[in-house]
Amino acid sequence: QFELADEVCDIGPNDVWVRVEACGVCNSEMAFYLGIGLKPSDYPLKIGHEGVGVIEEVGADVDGWRVGDRVTSLPLPSYCTHVVANPAHLTRVPDGMELDHALGEPLQCGARCARACSIEFGDHVLFVGCGFMGLMPLAALAGNTAAEIIAADLHPERLELARELGATVTLHASKVDLVAEVMRIPAGRGVEVAVVVGGGNLVRGA
Repeated sequence: QFELADEVCDIGPNDVWVRVEACGVCNSEMAFYLGIGLKPSDYPLKIGHEGVGVIEEVGADVDGWRVGDRVTSLPLPSYCTHVVANPAHLTRVPDGMELDHALGEPLQCGARCARACSIEFGDHVLFVGCGFMGLMPLAALAGNTAAEIIAADLHPERLELARELGATVTLHASKVDLVAEVMRIPAGRGVEVAVVVGGGNLVRGA
């Protein structure tokens, strides 16, 4: 138990108290963020699962963590000033990394996607959707044995980012026959791996 402003806050002996420094806005939370379809009884909302922060208090039985440690993968709800967290669920932010660049939840999603692709030497890989969640695994796979990394999107600025991050071919989904191009590039045999991280319009356009 410790004092914060005018309140007395409790953390368990196995918990840590974290000051939230940044929290991303997940696309799954945009409807809540914009208030779409919500009733007064739905409030207060408990959202925000892309948090990162600094430990300010450590429970009596917690080992391996100390005040001042920078951590990510904070629990819901992280749209607040502080959260109580189980340190077993936290990841330490490396020295030298900006905290707002260390949003653990989306980063682990991108890493898991890249690992799940299991590409082999000479594979052709297609990414449909070049937003944040599509570009992370694309960048992770760039230069790692793929013969081609094909990126498709509806936004030219995203396609430019995809090329900067390692895409070898970029396709504007509304300006080409996407299926025909994806078949043509690997000499008519299609791609070995396809990752779809796009909205409904982009997927229908494919």
